[in-house]
Amino acid sequence: MQQLDRVSSASLSYQPVSSVTPASEQLRLIALELFVTQGFSGVSVRKLASAIGLQAGSLYNHIDSKQALLYELIEDHEEELLYVLRRRTGQGDDPRQAVRDYVECYIRFLLANRLGAALSQFEFRSLSLAQQQHISAVRERYHDLLAEMIREGMRRRLFAVCNELAVVHALIAMLDGAPDCPPSNGPSSVEWLIEHFQSLVLRALTAEGLAPS
Repeated sequence: MQQLDRVSSASLSYQPVSSVTPASEQLRLIALELFVTQGFSGVSVRKLASAIGLQAGSLYNHIDSKQALLYELIEDHEEELLYVLRRRTGQGDDPRQAVRDYVECYIRFLLANRLGAALSQFEFRSLSLAQQQHISAVRERYHDLLAEMIREGMRRRLFAVCNELAVVHALIAMLDGAPDCPPSNGPSSVEWLIEHFQSLVLRALTAEGLAPS
């Protein structure tokens, strides 16, 4: 699915930089929208500067480069997701509940940060190799959180997983797609979505869910 199919540009409405909204913060917000809706390569420095009422040369008072700004936006999204997952999951003694909490926290974060999630997914390839390696390392840390929950469930014979690494990556990929399939609008649809994915993930981790049909 194309970027413009996932995040509509119809809602974009830019205001000139003012004393109320610092230029650097407004720049980040506008850059996030533009990079997602028009693609990183389709947004020039001149276009980005014009969107917030600056001259192209003045933009470099706020960023080192367009590439550095992209990296900063993706890094912030991934680091915040890691922070939220560490803070809000894995507190109890039941691995099944820990997985439920992880799924809920992950989906709620993506729903609240749709643009950041889309940018991280679509424009990861636009990062340099060193930048990609750092982002991958951050992602690996929140993958490890889920892996530890799965290992604890296996130790207690609650889960049955043949290839832990493959399962973790598959489950994360599934959760990344969760915001694209809400059944309807409203808070109730969010709860349904979370419960639906909690059920899917737990079934995938149980012996029954992994048994051949």
